[in-house]
Amino acid sequence: MNGEVKRAHYGNVSAGFVLIAVAIAILLAWFLGDWVLFVPIVLIEWGGYGVVLGAVVGKSAKASGAAHAASGYFVLWGSLLLVIGLMWFANDLYPGNLPILAAVFIVWLAIMIIALARK
Repeated sequence: MNGEVKRAHYGNVSAGFVLIAVAIAILLAWFLGDWVLFVPIVLIEWGGYGVVLGAVVGKSAKASGAAHAASGYFVLWGSLLLVIGLMWFANDLYPGNLPILAAVFIVWLAIMIIALARK
């Protein structure tokens, strides 16, 4: 029962955060005058939240429990959104740097494989 309450709590907090993140992304895209940047702003916000949520869930979880596995899931997908959003911004600021962005993505993927294999 306690695990179900925590899961529901994280779901409610996540839904609220998504709405706030979308509102902030709309305001930032409007302020910057470039609506294409709405997507990477949202990706960065959601990714940062996923990483923080994964860290919080991981700290409160037992080493072999289901919540510990869920924390790895949150960290993986949160950091993926974060990296894609940051790479989108980098490509917008410095177009034509696809080899560098591909290398950054491969390095991120290797780091995540090593980090998640340790758990």
